[in-house]
Amino acid sequence: MNSWIKIIPSILQKPPHADVSIPKHLVPEPTQEGFRETMGDLQGQKKDYELTLQDGKRIHVRKFDKYYRVHWDWFSPAIDPINHMRYDAPHWWIASCAIGGAGLGGLCCKDRTAGAIAGGLIGALAGILSLPSKSK
Repeated sequence: MNSWIKIIPSILQKPPHADVSIPKHLVPEPTQEGFRETMGDLQGQKKDYELTLQDGKRIHVRKFDKYYRVHWDWFSPAIDPINHMRYDAPHWWIASCAIGGAGLGGLCCKDRTAGAIAGGLIGALAGILSLPSKSK
């Protein structure tokens, strides 16, 4: 049986977010080697785990019936949730900006509905424009 510590360097050789499948019988349960349970976008997994590395990157493990899917992220949401959304989960960043814009627009305008719609669109656009370039 391999240890996660021996597998992590090969995961880090891949591009960020590139999933690698590992049969469950080849590695121990992630919590046995320092991973903690976390949440992730639903993709049919049973559980999610993460291990934050010293440089702030994280190893994200999704547990399925017979295998794990593993990738690395630029930022751990436990350490830097804003940059995690911007670099690793941009759909959540854009949605958060849109929701924030809608809330502000609704509060600031006499016509709350129109203000919320305009604010949401402006917020979404601001979120898109504030995404980092693909290279880091």
